[in-house]
Order: sequence, then structure tokens, then C-alpha cells
Amino acid sequence: MNIYWKHNEHLVSPADLETAQVLIDWIDPKKSADKLRGWKKGRGLVVEREIQIHPGLKNVDAILAFSSWEHRHLTDEAWLILSGGGTMEVEADMEKIMKFELGPGDIILIPANRHHRFICAADKRVKFLRLLPDISGWKSIYRKRKEMAPV
Repeated sequence: MNIYWKHNEHLVSPADLETAQVLIDWIDPKKSADKLRGWKKGRGLVVEREIQIHPGLKNVDAILAFSSWEHRHLTDEAWLILSGGGTMEVEADMEKIMKFELGPGDIILIPANRHHRFICAADKRVKFLRLLPDISGWKSIYRKRKEMAPV
């Protein structure tokens, strides 16, 4: 996983991640069921849903547009990439955005109320587990368009 600042392309340090309270890890989804269970339990993530996006999916462009709009959730949210990938942008503070280039096995936990967005890879293919502490995390609170950073 490559992690860098959007504004200057410099690498994000472990201290920056800790300050932003963004957690990352790598879990082999085919061989590490115990590690995934432990990771979820340690963070109180009990709601799980597998999501698959691909070019043949009805309304795929609209779905990808929604995921690329900056939004936040009232709970923590984690994604485990199973296949494909893309870029997750997470607001570190009001001035800086971290970019995470995600691929299979990468897992990221985004803290509650932190603006973020996902930009799918150009091939429009990604399969991931979305993990939440409860069902209220499904609700997205979108930033007004005029406040959004350009893709």
C-alpha cells in the first residue's frame, strides 16, 4: 500500500497516520480468517457486507460517482480489499488529505466523522468487505459539492 499526501505527493509517516487515527494493515483474505476475526473484534466491527463493482454492473458509473463524493459516517468504517483496487482519500485535517493506494489484502479503518472518498481503479473493478460497528454506519453524510476537493 502506498500512502502519500495529496497536496505534495510526499509519503505519509507512521506518526501522521497515528495522529489522524487512521489504521492500516494487510490481511490475506483467503488464508487469514483468524487474523480478520481478531482485527474486527479488537475494533468492535460486527456488521460485514461484501461489495463487488465491475463494468457489467447496472449503473456502475453512477455507483462509482457516489463513492467518489466526499462523505463521512457517524461510526468508524473499515474496508478490506479482496480483489481489484483504487484510491481512498481520507481527510487528515481541514488542510490535508492522505491518499491510500489500495489493493488486495489492504485494510483501512477510517475514524467516525472523517471525510473520505474512494476512487476506483480505471478498470472499474473492486471487491471489498465493508466493516462497521453497527448498522447506523451505512448512512453517508455528503459534503456540499462546492466544498469538495477535485478528483
